[in-house]
Amino acid sequence: MLIGLRGCGKSTLAKLIVKQFPIHRSVDLDDVVKQRMGAVTIADAWRDHGEDVFRSHERDALAELLLESNLVLALGGGTPTAPGAADLLRAAQSAGRCCIIYIYGDAGLLRQRVLASGTADRPALVGQNPLDEIDQVLSARDPLYRSLACEMVMADQPIEELVSQIVDIWHAWDRAISSA
Repeated sequence: MLIGLRGCGKSTLAKLIVKQFPIHRSVDLDDVVKQRMGAVTIADAWRDHGEDVFRSHERDALAELLLESNLVLALGGGTPTAPGAADLLRAAQSAGRCCIIYIYGDAGLLRQRVLASGTADRPALVGQNPLDEIDQVLSARDPLYRSLACEMVMADQPIEELVSQIVDIWHAWDRAISSA
């Protein structure tokens, strides 16, 4: 399971990682939530239903996906902040059902990536332009991400190195769970 702020590469990494785990599938939680809410974009879901309804759908979708195995799940950047979501994640991790990896990027890197990918489908989180609020959102969420993560990797590396690090982390985690 991959966590981190928008722009850190969770969705891209999840798709690449499943190539190393042939029986696994990649799921982007944002895509699942958009589908459940009948929205084209995350911004549409927020605008049409509000953050509370969005977070409720997000938590419910997470709870369902945590029951599956052989899944590389890319969480939405705010998923751990949804009411009850952090508890679900901690319980799944404690039960050995998932290993949470925090993809950390500093605010400058995240801003560059969000700018390059566009911000039209992402809502403002604290009432500012999504690019302008990255520092504030990162500062607020970083402690939560760190508290949930088994491991943390730095997003400022070549994608192949990130995939390799994450695969190595999951192999080590799987060996530890299997021998416990």
